[in-house]
Amino acid sequence: MYNKIEDRKEANAIINSLKICDPAVGSGHFLVSALNEIIAIKSELRILSDRDGKRLKEYSVVVENDELIVTDEDGSLIEYNPTSHESQRVQETLFHEKQTIIENCLFGVDLNPNSVKICRLRLWIELLKNAYYLPSPQGEGSGVRSLETLPNIDINIKCGNSLISRYALDADLKQALKSSKFSIVSYRSAVDLYRNAENKEQKWEMEKLIASIKSDFKSNIDNPFKKTISTARAKVDNLATQINTKKQWGEKVDKKAITEFEKAVAKLKKLEDERDDIEANKIYENAFEWRFEFPEVLNDDGDFVGFDVVIGNPPYMMIENSSNEGIYLTKNFKFQESKTDLFRCFIERGHNILKDKCFFSFIIPSSILNIPACFSLRKFLLIENSINEIVNFYGSVFEEANVNNIILSTVKYHSNKEVCIIEDISEIPNPDSLKEAINLKKLIDPNLWLQDSQYCIKTNVSNFEYQIISKIEQDSLKLKDICKYTLGLQVYHNSIHSKEQIDNRVFHKKEQINETFFPETSGSQISKYTFNPIFKEYVSYGDWCYNKPDWDFCSKKRILIREILSPKGLVCATSDSINIPNKAIIIIIPIDVKYQDLIIGILNSRLIKFYIEKTTEKGSQRLFPRVSLTTISKLPLKIDNSNTCKSIVNNVNYLTFASSITPLA
Repeated sequence: MYNKIEDRKEANAIINSLKICDPAVGSGHFLVSALNEIIAIKSELRILSDRDGKRLKEYSVVVENDELIVTDEDGSLIEYNPTSHESQRVQETLFHEKQTIIENCLFGVDLNPNSVKICRLRLWIELLKNAYYLPSPQGEGSGVRSLETLPNIDINIKCGNSLISRYALDADLKQALKSSKFSIVSYRSAVDLYRNAENKEQKWEMEKLIASIKSDFKSNIDNPFKKTISTARAKVDNLATQINTKKQWGEKVDKKAITEFEKAVAKLKKLEDERDDIEANKIYENAFEWRFEFPEVLNDDGDFVGFDVVIGNPPYMMIENSSNEGIYLTKNFKFQESKTDLFRCFIERGHNILKDKCFFSFIIPSSILNIPACFSLRKFLLIENSINEIVNFYGSVFEEANVNNIILSTVKYHSNKEVCIIEDISEIPNPDSLKEAINLKKLIDPNLWLQDSQYCIKTNVSNFEYQIISKIEQDSLKLKDICKYTLGLQVYHNSIHSKEQIDNRVFHKKEQINETFFPETSGSQISKYTFNPIFKEYVSYGDWCYNKPDWDFCSKKRILIREILSPKGLVCATSDSINIPNKAIIIIIPIDVKYQDLIIGILNSRLIKFYIEKTTEKGSQRLFPRVSLTTISKLPLKIDNSNTCKSIVNNVNYLTFASSITPLA
């Protein structure tokens, strides 16, 4: 766009009107990054100008390692020299650009007051990097100069619980504004005066005024209980009047009227108790009232308009549904299945506080792409929003969090636009820069994700591969529908065995010392189509085991699958002797044994290898990729008497015979 902008002042005004929020701001890293990126974008658009409107055209302004780097046309770093007019101009421009963006564009909330202090400090430090000297009041050459005063930039970074509010975002402020001596315009003016307060006394006065305005709005706002309680009380009064009138006239009051009156009284009491609970509940102690706190995102009628951009890295934490917080979150957030996870709540909150057709981007656990607990959230993201981009790291990007991460970017409106997928950032030569990932991106049609019954989002599957997967799944049975399956035996566990028993491996022997000991099968004994019956250890099978698979899985004819995937996919073989597979083996028994050869042929195939690779989320440990029992249970199998199936069975019989002579690679 840079060569199409005619009015630089207008373009700057548009960018300076952006409202960017991090609802879990922490130390402010994301807001500082946004600050520097906006200035770099202005430079790239060729609209970065000083206060006289003169453009900084001789300079390059870029962000490297989260630092704003300014160089001249020779590529030399710009260092501030207060005696140089040009250096002074550049320094003043960067300072006031940062001040304008911090005051107008950047907003943050965090529950931790220390994090809020650090965030404010980081923003001040960014300003300090470009602090400049004012002209000396005694004239040039006097040597007496003072630094430009830092503005009050702390009001946009606030302390509170982003997820908990007494007042809904759509709570009506119109009545409150009619009853109040203040308006939204006066509220905004008070905030501006606070930012520009010249001393502590002025700042305190503005703090008092802002607190008074918010208190006035809150006391007058039509909260969720005013109307309902008023209606319920009117019904009680009306029924009581009817009953008393009949009594006064000596008429008989029927039981139905009494019952209806008692129900109305009970409903009124329940509503009043709920209201009292909200007003007194400790959970609201740190409640953050989005409805009032940022007048910059309210229109003149007091309606909550929302932010243009919501960014962040929310906390990843499970909350017990029975706790006070869990009860509140379960009741007030839609997309919570089973246990409540804070990152899911923050995604919902982020979209709630966002304007229509505006942008959301979080770094979150990759589990959102496929786990059942995120089903309704995925449905919301796919049907009511547009996913713009997914960056899948297939591993953790944070040292302190052992969780696979993705960056999810959406727009708050639905369209059929293709999604940009960037995979495996670890393969990028410079992993600090996502710009390097541009060559690895691919586009996916999100309508394919909508066809999945669980709305699972598969980032490693192309549109063409989706067609293949659909064909594999069409008219197929799931393995779990036609087979029994389980994991092999895990003998030891800290919860039921002593350290001495575990260390001494008391339930393992080199020979069969009594009737409870049986040969133990390990993954190394299984090759494609071949089971090696040479055993190195015997294991005792009994109630002392941590998990004790049904004896059928140790004695009947069955298929053994190595848990560790080979480069050629699943490694499966049959066994009909009595042996105890260990925990690194998955055991399946077809309900109809006549299909065993067909099933083992399909499981050992490259087709199933492809299916597993494309439908299972990659883990962070790629050295020894494993297949889970859940993955095995959902594998598609076509079981019929077609010529194709007969051909598979014939080939399996040949391969089984051939591998018994020379094991297959």
